[in-house]
Amino acid sequence: MDFKPGARKKRRKGIRLIDEPPTEIADCGVSLYQSPPTDLLDSCDVETLLQERMKLLNMVALVSERKHRSVPEFVAALENEIRSDPVLKPYARLSGTSVDVDQYRLRDLQSHYFLCLAMCKSEEKRRWLVKNEADLFVLRFHIESLQGRKKFLEISRFPFKMVSEEEKKALAPHLVKWCQADTLEAASKLTMYRVPFRYALALVSKLKVFIHRGMAFIEERELVHVIKTIFKDRLMVFLKTIPYYMSRVEEDQALKQVLERFEARTDKESSEFNHSASGTSVRRQELDMLAEESFPLCMRFMHRSLRETHHLKHMGRMQYGLFLKWIGVPLEESIELFKEEFGKVRDPTKFDRTYGYSIRHNYGKEGKRVNYSAYNCESIAKAVPGAGEVHGCPFKNMDNRMLRTKLKGLKEDDIQSILAQTDPKMRCSMFFQFSHGLEKPHSVISHPNGYFLWSRMVRQDDRFKKMSAPQGRPSTGPSPSDTSLMDTSAQESKDIPDDWGTDDLGDLEDLDVMLKGCS
Repeated sequence: MDFKPGARKKRRKGIRLIDEPPTEIADCGVSLYQSPPTDLLDSCDVETLLQERMKLLNMVALVSERKHRSVPEFVAALENEIRSDPVLKPYARLSGTSVDVDQYRLRDLQSHYFLCLAMCKSEEKRRWLVKNEADLFVLRFHIESLQGRKKFLEISRFPFKMVSEEEKKALAPHLVKWCQADTLEAASKLTMYRVPFRYALALVSKLKVFIHRGMAFIEERELVHVIKTIFKDRLMVFLKTIPYYMSRVEEDQALKQVLERFEARTDKESSEFNHSASGTSVRRQELDMLAEESFPLCMRFMHRSLRETHHLKHMGRMQYGLFLKWIGVPLEESIELFKEEFGKVRDPTKFDRTYGYSIRHNYGKEGKRVNYSAYNCESIAKAVPGAGEVHGCPFKNMDNRMLRTKLKGLKEDDIQSILAQTDPKMRCSMFFQFSHGLEKPHSVISHPNGYFLWSRMVRQDDRFKKMSAPQGRPSTGPSPSDTSLMDTSAQESKDIPDDWGTDDLGDLEDLDVMLKGCS
């Protein structure tokens, strides 16, 4: 939209965020996204970018749910996961000077900003986006070269300075005690940064900073945690500010329609399986009946295991507990269920201390008090259960012989039809079809809570038996677990001073200009 006086020039129809010369992307694989993209895009390109970014961040969320012993382990796992996808592979490492790298740097910038526009209105979506964008930032910072990191720090204008050799020699006696180095020479070889104390609050409690004359001295390996905290704060402020300037989007019909379609889809997906938790309450006494009638095979298997062995390991409790939450089992009933079963083989007086906290955490009553969503089929299928674990997708993890024993009750022809399939989701959809007497499943189930809700409709109304199973949803809400190793601070924005972060938010005061589009 051009607001300059005079005749308007004819331009190709399309969408862009700001009317400026083409964006220049610095040859650095790490970015704070301080400047919005300026390139003209078609609406189809915008939709493709939104889908790519969502797929990428869903993958980040999935990896962060797993337990990692160290940051390098998390980074390696995430990089391998992204590289396993042909479409997303170039997004893992954006360093270099080739034409292809420049192209994907630009796509990365564009997809980041368009997804910010699409997810800025909901607090839940903002928190999810900030967390996973920050974890993606950590990956790129860790795999960036030393030269690339130095360039990133220079162009970002952080108030960090590398400690000079003279200063390290002067502080060497103190550094020996702090870093437990064997000699003064070893301490002086450390690569360290001098950071204003207020930026390093998250590291103080972990004893990873050396304080001297009001400044915090940290090792280079800890610098990413400080920058990550700043990155999250900047992005959250940016997301909260965008809605005040969305009138510009309303004037661009192409961009408006793309964002409305995306928001409508994600809003429907976010609410589709949250209905039960806010509607009919499910009592624990009903679960045995519901498990046989309406649970998907993965949840039915875990419910039976809980009843038979009186225990579920951590990931099983997470997967099954969040499923119960969203089918309508109240917190108190869920606690009583696990306490009743675990108490048969363990000291019940230790239950609250050992297991009660995690159950309340899943319901948003402890920790960050986030209303976590249930795992979808994609997340469940990625899990690889170990010895004594029963979580994951049985249609993927069990061989045909073992799976056949879990399908008892179905006709032999139906079992053969299921085993003939190789896609776990298709197997689950066929299992739903045969166990509910549906004529044909026209779409694939991709969420266990969607399976449950549709099952209850079919069981309660025979008219549904001529209809197909509903399409499940991708994981677009907060990660079912906030145990990501990357969250080094218990505080979100409290660690960031008021005098830094908002002035450089990509010219935030000119957001009304940034949101211009070409009609």
